[in-house]
Amino acid sequence: GGTETMNSRGGVFSNFAVLLLLAFVLLLAFYGGRAVLQDYGILESGEKSFEEIDPEGIIREELSSAGELISAEYLYTCKEDYTDSRSISGWNIPLTEKSFTIVYDGIVKAGIKDLSLAKIKKTGPDTYRITLPQVEITDCYLIPDSLSVMNESHNILNQISVSDVNEAQKNLEANMLAKAEDHGLLDTARENAQALVKGLLTGTRDLKKYTFEFEFED
Repeated sequence: GGTETMNSRGGVFSNFAVLLLLAFVLLLAFYGGRAVLQDYGILESGEKSFEEIDPEGIIREELSSAGELISAEYLYTCKEDYTDSRSISGWNIPLTEKSFTIVYDGIVKAGIKDLSLAKIKKTGPDTYRITLPQVEITDCYLIPDSLSVMNESHNILNQISVSDVNEAQKNLEANMLAKAEDHGLLDTARENAQALVKGLLTGTRDLKKYTFEFEFED
């Protein structure tokens, strides 16, 4: 009777060990297969399943985190000529003309100041239209120590003063802005902004399957 009891217990323990080993193998196979599926993009990892992902929320988060977008930047070397004569009652006095040239470097930047203001609209199962704020000049400044005064006239009757140079400098940034816009800075910023935002969104893992259309606010 004692031998049968031992054999019975041994069989129970042996069966339990087999079941435990089988459960371990199945668990290992499950997680191993899940990892392979995740590597090939067939199964989404993380806490959320693919169906639970909110594309619009992810788009909004990406745009808000980017904040300001500088999409065009130009370095300008400018030259401004200034001429002045003394006058009486609107008539220039002969031999009193003075002139000088200001040479300077400046930087003008353009882009979108706040991407979080973009509007998002779903236009198809996997398509979104992004309405971006209009591009604008975001910064304009002279490079320190780049300004120099050249070709100064030496008219004894009307000499160049510090106030003449200071008065001339007041218009330098305005002149840079005008030249930047004439050279198509805002058009370039508009084109680059679309490319940069598209790259930002399509480079986001959870947005790879989506197509994006872009337009700018009126």
